Amino acid sequence: MSSTSVSAVFLEALDRDWTRSALAAEQKCQGFPPGPYVHELVQLRSRKTIISHLISSMKIGHPFETAIQRVSQHVSGRFPATLPECQQEYTEILKKIKELERDTVSSRIKEQQQNLEMRLMQADKAGAMAIRNIMKAEAIKEMQRQLKSLKGNIDAGITTVKVPTNRDYSTEYCKTCTSWKTLEDPVEVQAALQQRNRIHFGQAKGTFPTTPLFSNHVDWMASTIAADMILEGHDPFAESTDIPDIVRELLASFKHSSPLDAVSDEVTVSEWVGKMKTWKETTSTSPSGMHLGHHRSLIKSFIPDDPPPETPPALLELEDHRQQLLEAQVHLLNLAIKNHYTYH
Repeated sequence: MSSTSVSAVFLEALDRDWTRSALAAEQKCQGFPPGPYVHELVQLRSRKTIISHLISSMKIGHPFETAIQRVSQHVSGRFPATLPECQQEYTEILKKIKELERDTVSSRIKEQQQNLEMRLMQADKAGAMAIRNIMKAEAIKEMQRQLKSLKGNIDAGITTVKVPTNRDYSTEYCKTCTSWKTLEDPVEVQAALQQRNRIHFGQAKGTFPTTPLFSNHVDWMASTIAADMILEGHDPFAESTDIPDIVRELLASFKHSSPLDAVSDEVTVSEWVGKMKTWKETTSTSPSGMHLGHHRSLIKSFIPDDPPPETPPALLELEDHRQQLLEAQVHLLNLAIKNHYTYH
C-alpha cells in the first residue's frame, strides 16, 4: 500500500478495523490470576482446567477414551476413569486452590526459600544471589501493598491553603512573611493559587525575550525570519545597540547543533519496537480501549533470530503473521504522519 495522500474516511476505516480486531483478540487472552506466582498453585489450576475439559466432554456425549486421548497429547499424567471420579477430583482441587489463595504470600516465600537452599546446595552462587534479589523486591512490593491498603481512599486534593495576611503573594515577601491566615473556601483557595501561579510563572516579565525588541521579531511559534537566522547562528539584532552582550551570547548559543529537519517523517519498525520496549506498559494512552499491551504483544518474537532446522512449520508461520501485523501497525502510523491526520 502506498503512503501517499489518502482520505480521512479510509484512514478511519483502517484504524477502526485495527481497534476492533485488537479488542476482540484481547478477549481471547487469559488474564493472570491475582497474587504472586506459586508453582503448586499453578499446577493445581492447570489440573483443574484439564479435569474441567474432561467433564465437559463427557457431559456432551464424547467418548471418555477420546477425551483422555486428546488431553494426553498435551499433558502427561493419570486421570480419573469415570465422570463421578472427575467431579470428585475437581471439587477437591477447588478446595485446595482456595486454601492456597488465602495466603499466597507465605506460600511464595516458602517456595523461594526452598529454591534458595537448593541453589546453595548446588554451589550456584549466581542463582542464589538472583533468588535473594527477587525475594527482596517481592518483600518491598508486599510492604508497599499493605501500606497502601492501610491508607485507604483519602481525598488528596487541596482543601485549605495558608496565605500572607496582606495578600502579597510575591516570592520575596513569602520568604520573610510572619503573618499568615488559612483559606478554606474553595473559591478563595482557587483564586489564591491562580494568583500565586501567575506571579511565579510571570517572573520573566521584563527580561529581553519578553520585550517588544525581541517579541516583535520572534513570535510564539518561532516561525519568523529572525528565528531562522538565530538557528543558523546569525544575529538578527546586529544593528541594534540596545542589546547587552550577555543577551547576544545567549542568542549565539541557540545555534542548531544538528542539521535542521533531520528527523525523518517516517517511523521504522526497529524504532517502533525500541520505543515499545522502553515505554512503561501501565501508561494511560487512549479512551478507545487500546493500551500499550496491544502494541507490546507484537514485538516479542516466537522464534530466535537464527531458528534451528527443527523449528515447527506452524511456529514459523505464526512468526510470519506477527511480522506482517507489526509492519501493518507501523504503516498505519506512517499513513497518519504523512497525511497530517489524527485518528479519532
